[in-house]
This record gives sequence, structure tokens and C-alpha cells, in this order.
Amino acid sequence: NNANLVLAIEPGTYSTGRLLPSAEGWRVEATDPIEFRKPWQIGNFIDACNECGNCEVICPENRSPCLIKPRFFGSLAAWQAAPTRDGYALVRDGETLTMFARVDSQELRLEHRPGAKLRYVGAGFDIRVDLDDPLGSVEGQADAAVDLRQLRLMDLLRLAVTDAEASNYVKTALQMT
Repeated sequence: NNANLVLAIEPGTYSTGRLLPSAEGWRVEATDPIEFRKPWQIGNFIDACNECGNCEVICPENRSPCLIKPRFFGSLAAWQAAPTRDGYALVRDGETLTMFARVDSQELRLEHRPGAKLRYVGAGFDIRVDLDDPLGSVEGQADAAVDLRQLRLMDLLRLAVTDAEASNYVKTALQMT
């Protein structure tokens, strides 16, 4: 049913880290980077997937894309209607693209607006940051450390799914709204 999609992500090592708030300001703690070895990744458009298992048979990675790969919902309403399913929903409002995420049952939000810092929101934090210079650019509030790993992954997925060359259900759904 063509529910799986290709996500072009440049092979390489992407830095992550944890931003720690303190009375003196912010500090950064290094964490293991994210590494992509292939020029493409597999994603799943959950609204079109019936979890039949056929993709597991032909998957070049010998896995179940419908169960372990990033899942994208076709709308925020579909994402909200499945509170026990991890995955992503993208919503465009003017120039702002908002990506809602549920990862290990934790809800996160990434807002991208051209020319502005990324806004990253989750339980206990609301920050704005430039991933090229997290420590030098962070502003906002956090009750505890903010792990930038999920933010980096969300941003890479956002870029891949909305790339000018991309052709997928998620991008089509965004263009139709």
C-alpha cells in the first residue's frame, strides 16, 4: 500500500548534547552524536499502514518499518487520536511549520520559522535555540536538563520529509492544508 517512505538524510555525524540551566545561565554537557551511514532512511506514513507485515519481508534492513521506523501521521487530529502511539505530525500555519512528536510516550513540539531560532517545547521546558550553536544561542526556561538528541532527530526528519525533492504523503498532506 506504499505506506513506507524514503527520507533523504545526509550521511554524517550530527552533534547532540544536553543543555543545563543554572542560576549563572546555561551550560552544555556533551552526549553521543547521532550518526547516519546511508543517504536514505525509511519512514512510515501510519495513516496508510495496516501493519500487515509485508514490508518486513522486503525491507533491506530485515526489520519491520511499520513498527520501528519513524511514524508520520497525516494530521494533528490523527496524531491526537492515537495517544499511545509514538510518531510525528506536521502542521503548517503561514510560514511556521510545527512538528508534534510523541517519543517513548513523551510529547514534544518543534516550531520552525525561516530566519528564526528553533522553538523546542516539552514537559518542563520551552526554549529557542540554533542547533549550530546551542550554548551561544539558547534562550527560554527549563526546569531541568534539556536533551537535544530528540530535537536534532526531529529537525533532520522535518528537513527530510519537506525537502524540495521529497515526494511523500506527509509533504502532500501539508501542501493540501
